[in-house]
Amino acid sequence: MKRALLIAFALLFAFSCCACKDESETKNSSSKSVSKVKKSENKNAKKSSKKSKTKNLTLYFCYSDSLDPYSAQSSGNQSLCPLLFDSLTKLDNDLNPKNLIASEIENEGTTVRISLNSYKFSDGTTVSASDVIYSIEKCKGAKYGAYVHQLDNVKSYTSSGDEVVLTLDHADKNFARVLDFPILKSGTTKKTNSDGKAIPPVGSGRYVLSDNKGKFSLKANEYYFGKKPKYKINLKNIPDYDSLEYLIRSNSINVYYSGFATKEMPTLKTKTKTVNLTNLVYLGINQKNTFLGEKNIRKAISYAISRADISENCYYSLSKAALSIYNESNKIIEKHNDIFNGSSESEKSKDALEKAGYKTLGSQGYYKNSSGDHITLSLLYNKDNNLQSMSATSLIKQMKSAGIEVKADARDEKSYKNAVKKGDYEIYLAEIRLNKSFDYTSLLNTKVKLKDKNKFLSVYKKYLQGSVEIEEVLTSFKDELPFVPLVFKLGTLSIYGNFSKEIISSISDPYYNIESIHLK
Repeated sequence: MKRALLIAFALLFAFSCCACKDESETKNSSSKSVSKVKKSENKNAKKSSKKSKTKNLTLYFCYSDSLDPYSAQSSGNQSLCPLLFDSLTKLDNDLNPKNLIASEIENEGTTVRISLNSYKFSDGTTVSASDVIYSIEKCKGAKYGAYVHQLDNVKSYTSSGDEVVLTLDHADKNFARVLDFPILKSGTTKKTNSDGKAIPPVGSGRYVLSDNKGKFSLKANEYYFGKKPKYKINLKNIPDYDSLEYLIRSNSINVYYSGFATKEMPTLKTKTKTVNLTNLVYLGINQKNTFLGEKNIRKAISYAISRADISENCYYSLSKAALSIYNESNKIIEKHNDIFNGSSESEKSKDALEKAGYKTLGSQGYYKNSSGDHITLSLLYNKDNNLQSMSATSLIKQMKSAGIEVKADARDEKSYKNAVKKGDYEIYLAEIRLNKSFDYTSLLNTKVKLKDKNKFLSVYKKYLQGSVEIEEVLTSFKDELPFVPLVFKLGTLSIYGNFSKEIISSISDPYYNIESIHLK
């Protein structure tokens, strides 16, 4: 099974790199740059320069794909975009936002006002409110990539002078975390060079793309608002997975980022860093089901689950057990109070079943009520997804150990999606990429079937509006359990070579501090 999974991931990666050859609208190039070299005035100058010469890092990209952040399809190009395009805010690996282009953000209910710093694009022109509006439209229109659905909560937007005003569909006190979408110069997404090849949109990031007769690199943006990069970055064109593997094995690239680590290259020896993501794997619940309408049965299911086992054995430890509805590294909560245990809690599960009236353990190993009936549930999952298949097998086994019968309902992807959309399930396995403010509104409204007048939904709305504290949200969630969090996925940064300092990575920018790093 694991071997099949690794092969499947490799094929998926290859497809993501190769598909861009036909579907991308742009090929990346930029104006050539000429560096001036001063002549040495003494015999030892060459020898001295060789000693002091720094070795630049090498990253990979797909030349046939776009470097427009809203249309790039390959993971390599998506990872490079934060180097070329700054955003209003940027998150560190603890998911804390810091202002970049935004100088001030006022969040009042459903109105968000954003003032801008005196930023300049790489062509020397000023970043204006109209450029932000242009970028919002591009972001909301993205059909694939890292920013799809990121601004779904934005209902309308306008600009006045140097201020941008957003109207939200619903209040979100943590909305500043969502403002890390790239800002592009208006009207530059379909520019071409003299050869008719598309070039990247104009951005205000730390770097600009340089094409010197087919030798690609990232060079410092001379108009950058912050501290300018010390070192350039070399780029290798990698059209497919086999090329990537070869270049890694030959030490031709130094850093490789995967939005979700999949052990694509398990035989390669490398240092890795994990990156906190917002991808949550969860168990959806239909509370209108006879059994699941009873919250003690929902609690019994949650207590019976070993999240640590699912993380380790189904996701190869490339995830974190979801001990709360927030990733434990998420600084939305100053001090985390775990509301779940990583391991199964059989006694608590048994107590919850007893409170629901299921007190007697039958001969088949399932707890029965006074009528002699035991709980029987159907677990819907996508059989085309190997991760879900392994997780389903694990969950069914764990539920049986807890005295709850769960039967597999394995569907192909199309049938699975239709069943979830129609609410034709009792419990189901799913994954959602939450936005970066960890707003659960969409999941609660469309992904689970709640009882009328759900108490948690009311508390959660008040939290987003700023009228209750996070502790009340967590207490209410644990009591109501509208769904069961299982694991948060992790991304990985694979490092090849000795770096001058430790590299930092985040969901906003996989190469968070790369501008100050070179090879030793």
